[in-house]
Amino acid sequence: MTLDSLLPNRFESLGWPLDTVLRWWIGLDDDWQAVYLGLLSVVAVRLGVHVPW
Repeated sequence: MTLDSLLPNRFESLGWPLDTVLRWWIGLDDDWQAVYLGLLSVVAVRLGVHVPW
């Protein structure tokens, strides 16, 4: 059983398996996670998506 079968695969449309993305994310340093989270927040806000954090 993979993470793909446990979680909704929102990355599949981009061609990325969700478990690969999660392993990459977990492997990042906390500083890099904060940087990417900030960038994703900016992109989401510009697209009009409500960001819960």
